[in-house]
Amino acid sequence: MGNRWNHINSFIKNRNETTTIKRQIPSKNDGRSTLHAQVIKPVKQFDYKIETFITYVFYALSKPHIIVGDERSSRYFIFAALNFLLYLVVLFFVGATAGGHFNWQHGTVNMMLQGLFTIALILFTFFIQLLSINRMNTIYKVFVDTISYFSIVSFIGAVQVIFNLLALPFIHELEIISFLIIMSIPMRLFTTYNEKHHFDIDVFKLNLMFIVLIVIYMALAEHIPWTRFLEGISSLSAKN
Repeated sequence: MGNRWNHINSFIKNRNETTTIKRQIPSKNDGRSTLHAQVIKPVKQFDYKIETFITYVFYALSKPHIIVGDERSSRYFIFAALNFLLYLVVLFFVGATAGGHFNWQHGTVNMMLQGLFTIALILFTFFIQLLSINRMNTIYKVFVDTISYFSIVSFIGAVQVIFNLLALPFIHELEIISFLIIMSIPMRLFTTYNEKHHFDIDVFKLNLMFIVLIVIYMALAEHIPWTRFLEGISSLSAKN
């Protein structure tokens, strides 16, 4: 029974003693620490849902790396095929309006030569990564990943059509920009695929191999009108 009043007796006995209260003063760096923690480990991971062709085109224009980083990006094959058809349509109108007036024959030639080069680009990318980087990637995934980066090229092509109709300059400059973007796509994919495995691969050598294959392709296609890629670039120096 005596234990019931021990806490009261202890209070009476120590009533003259000062009780120190430890206060925790917030540090001035708490906000910075919280911000640092959110940068290192984000609070929320965004879920990118691609359920329609419109959303696919949106992410292909704004964040194509989201599509490429998806291990199962081959499930967007239908969307990529539609995007490729859209790219061919843009190529047709770029060629058809190149002379200041509509010419469907020039449009068809432009669509065929750049479309065939795009297919060759996809095949080269697939076979190089198949032999050296990641054997798990299917041709469907490589197709989707490649075409997702072509959305920006389609946008530049639409700008070219407007420039052709308005007879504005900088047409060749837009063609060169498109060419550089197209040539950088396999290098981007090689780097992304290389991060998925645990072997040491010299991506620089793979890029050189790809460039050699492209040069060989363009040399073989020099005398074939239906396979010449961006003929305007080769004639740029002559026109200047």
